[in-house]
Amino acid sequence: MQREGTVVLWNDGGLPIAKDSQVSLFSHSGVDWVTSGWGSGAADTSGSPTMYLALQDAGLFVNYTLWRFYESGAGSGYKRVESSGVNEVPWSVYTSNGITDTFAEYGDAAIVVISRVGGENSDLYKSSEVSLEQGSYLALTQEEKDLLNEVCKYREQNVFKRVILVVNTGNTIQFGDFAPYIDNIDAAIYMGQAGTSGVNALAELLVGNENTSGRLADTLA
Repeated sequence: MQREGTVVLWNDGGLPIAKDSQVSLFSHSGVDWVTSGWGSGAADTSGSPTMYLALQDAGLFVNYTLWRFYESGAGSGYKRVESSGVNEVPWSVYTSNGITDTFAEYGDAAIVVISRVGGENSDLYKSSEVSLEQGSYLALTQEEKDLLNEVCKYREQNVFKRVILVVNTGNTIQFGDFAPYIDNIDAAIYMGQAGTSGVNALAELLVGNENTSGRLADTLA
């Protein structure tokens, strides 16, 4: 179902990513993947594969230093937890820990994951990070904007050959926030919530082993 339901929002030569490519996976959401909602929409996904393993199994080489940065390093303290907001890693944490030095070796593609989760008693809460005037939880936070801005700068400098955006959410976020970066985002995928094994399907789609045929149920401005 994930293979059929995933939607390619646009593709300007970014997909598929050739097998044996060396890629960098960005945002804490690449590690802290949204698999389901909360409350009655929750599911036990404790046995789900990681994005790292899914991409490796699909034939890509993933920036392990960057992955560990999010999983257990300096970026791990910013993982999203229930009712605490987006909590993306500030760009200064990358630079102060030498993470940017790894980009050139894993520059065939930058995969940026933007996630939102919701559920009973905490659905679309007003994050302390983002005011209602800025769009609240459905808008990009400043840290996410900084992340996209910096990754796109590396794209302009040809450190990254392409940038792939993956939107991992059951909620319709404000896509207008991506407008300043769109010229350097070579492809964008909307995949909803991943479920127990959707991350494997996403990896197969990224390398072209599967063809997505999903369509949006709503128009995204």
